[in-house]
Amino acid sequence: MSFYSNSTLSSIDLIETFELYDKNKDGYIDERDLSIVLNDLGQESDPVKVKKIMEIADLDKDGQINLDEFIRHMQTTLIMEYEEEQENIVDLFKIFKQNENGHINVEDLRMCVTQMGENLSEEEFNDLIREFDSDKDGYISFEEFCRMMN
Repeated sequence: MSFYSNSTLSSIDLIETFELYDKNKDGYIDERDLSIVLNDLGQESDPVKVKKIMEIADLDKDGQINLDEFIRHMQTTLIMEYEEEQENIVDLFKIFKQNENGHINVEDLRMCVTQMGENLSEEEFNDLIREFDSDKDGYISFEEFCRMMN
C-alpha cells in the first residue's frame, strides 16, 4: 500500500481541485490561476514564488500546468509535507521523552504540556491520558504519541 492511498487528498479530490481553479476550463492552470490557488490556501502568492512553482510543476515546459502535472506535483508535495511532519513528531517526542525507556511518563507529559502553554484542568489531562495511553501502562509510547499528535 502506498502513501497515496492513505493521503488525505485522493486523486478525485485533486481532480476536483484542479477543475475548480482551471477558471477558463481549458484544461490548464496558468500563473494567474496558480496565484489564486495560493491566495485561497492562505499562502503568499508573490510572482517569484508563482514562477518557481510553475517551473517545478510544469514538466513539459509549456508554461501551463495540466491535470497530470498538477496531480504529480500535489502528491509529491503531500509526501514531502508528510515526511516533514513525521520528522517533527519524532523530534517533539525526543523533547518530551525524559526517561530512557523509550516512553513518556505521565508527569513528564504534564510538565511539557504545561510548558507549552496548554492550561488543561486535571480532568482534561486525565481524559487525554485515558484516550491515548491505550495499553494503560502509565506511559505514552511513540505510537501512542503519534496518535495523539494526529
